[in-house]
Amino acid sequence: MAASKNEVVLLEVMSILENVRITLSDPRIYDIISRLLHSGNLRLRAMGLRLLLNTRAYTGDPSLLKTIFSEVADMLTGEDVILTDFALDLLLEIAQYPLQEELIDDVARVLTLVKNLALNEKLGLSDKARLVVEKLEDAIYRFYKNRPEDAKQKIHELLINESFYEAIDLALAVGDTYVLNWLVQELERMEKERLKINERILP
Repeated sequence: MAASKNEVVLLEVMSILENVRITLSDPRIYDIISRLLHSGNLRLRAMGLRLLLNTRAYTGDPSLLKTIFSEVADMLTGEDVILTDFALDLLLEIAQYPLQEELIDDVARVLTLVKNLALNEKLGLSDKARLVVEKLEDAIYRFYKNRPEDAKQKIHELLINESFYEAIDLALAVGDTYVLNWLVQELERMEKERLKINERILP
């Protein structure tokens, strides 16, 4: 019973934190955030992410976004629907920020996880997940626009690391016919023809 009450309290706190903006640069606040982010409880880590985003205005430093993209992965793959919904909301909020090279690996991994949610109707989050996919794909498209060779290089890295779905989803987001044709040839060369690209296209 106590555990159940604690879960309810955590949900209420997460909801309250969404509208809290902390402007004081107090080391104690960042100590609390650090302890939350290192917690074994995903909901406590979610609170840490919410506080982190609320206390820091985005200045172009990729470390903030990298922390968030890295942390939300576990929240997108668990059975906690409320936590997954929270992670999607967080991604919607940060998807507006411009991408940088050091973020692409994390973004590609998260894009694939969110696309899996969008393709899964069971959790009831497919509509929101589709919206997040759209925002992330748009950010990737803008980052690699007129830079197909750079996109190829990153996709090739993902293939080498056997991150095949991440490579496919990244290529689809780039939206360049030249890159997609090259990816098809690479998958055939690697005998991965069973990974059908069109299955990763959202209806």
